Amino acid sequence: MKQSSGTDIEMETLRGFPNLPAMVRGQQSWPAPHAIGSLLLLVLGACASGSAAKTAPVAVAPAALVQPGGAAAPPPAPAITACRLLGSAAERAQGLADARLALARSPADRMAAFALARCTHLHADVEKDDARVIALSEEGMAALEHAARPADDAEAAYLYAVNLGLYLRARGMMAVGRLSELVARLKVASAMPALDDGGPLRVLGLMYVKAPGWPVGPGDLDAALEILDRAVREYPDHPLNHLYLAYALVDAGERGKARDELARASELCQAERFGDFAARWREEADQLLARAR
Repeated sequence: MKQSSGTDIEMETLRGFPNLPAMVRGQQSWPAPHAIGSLLLLVLGACASGSAAKTAPVAVAPAALVQPGGAAAPPPAPAITACRLLGSAAERAQGLADARLALARSPADRMAAFALARCTHLHADVEKDDARVIALSEEGMAALEHAARPADDAEAAYLYAVNLGLYLRARGMMAVGRLSELVARLKVASAMPALDDGGPLRVLGLMYVKAPGWPVGPGDLDAALEILDRAVREYPDHPLNHLYLAYALVDAGERGKARDELARASELCQAERFGDFAARWREEADQLLARAR
């Protein structure tokens, strides 16, 4: 199996998609020691690359839960699972399980679909088995499609795009025909550039760096430099903005500027904020630095 390098456009992890609560309206009992009963609230606040530092779990009190037969009752305590950071394998596994349960209970719920699409991307981004990457990314895209989000929904477009990007990376030339769809989704997402501290900008920018140019594909180094420079100027505190700009600068022959951006990216890669993604991004920056010398 091909090993995912984490350096292509599609490795962008949606990391840090803010404010994505998803209620799980349960209809089953949970085994001890969870004592969660029939309702989970997955608070997808700042995840692996979010703009907020990792904090303690947040307790949120739901108003009611739906029990078998449809009867409403006060939730047991504790009735909440809260994730502020999906920066470890265990947190990602729990987040994915909770998000799947949320969507199973409310298949057309926007927040549940968003939660699942985000969690599938987080998992697929670190997955080494291409078949598994494809399955996870398809699951996330299908959740968004089922929720019937409008074409101009920037949040949905962002989540769909990052899952589609991983799908394209795993399929390679077999799916090159969907590159135009990826561009279209990212342009819609760019209407909300503050998502994930410039996430839509940097993903679109790196896509322009990595994709083949005309007439084969949409690659455009000039456009990449413009978009990624904006991401760094407007959202200077996210390491991936600097890392992705460095990719464009290396390709443009601006190696000195690329080294400056890589130094800043490494400085911003803090485990307290980004979990185990911080080490991965720092390693990627070190590898690119060898090309920038």
